[in-house]
Amino acid sequence: MFMSRANLIFYFLIGLGGHAAAFELSVPSIADGNWDQKFLATACGGQNVSPALLWKDAPAGPQSLVVTTFDREALDGFGWWHWQVLKIPANVTGLPEGAGTKDGKRMPKGSVQGNGDLGRVGYL
Repeated sequence: MFMSRANLIFYFLIGLGGHAAAFELSVPSIADGNWDQKFLATACGGQNVSPALLWKDAPAGPQSLVVTTFDREALDGFGWWHWQVLKIPANVTGLPEGAGTKDGKRMPKGSVQGNGDLGRVGYL
């Protein structure tokens, strides 16, 4: 299975320093801790739908933000990069559910999706 439900880690990286003690990230699509099957990879019976992400109190200063999604326990502990979103404008405060499509139509203007471990853009 490419995505471990309990161990999927959402890393939110901020390009320029600043004190991030008050920074908060939430995943309202899975707020109750229960994963809907649609968030899993198609190879695991899912639909490759990216969950909604919301954040607040990001440090002042960065011109853009980056979101990466890495499952550290996939592939017998080698890990798996599910999603990368670069150049998210600093004034954006979240990504809607389903934003990680290959065409990127629901992504914030100016943002770019990087290639995951399948060598393609979009959430997996």
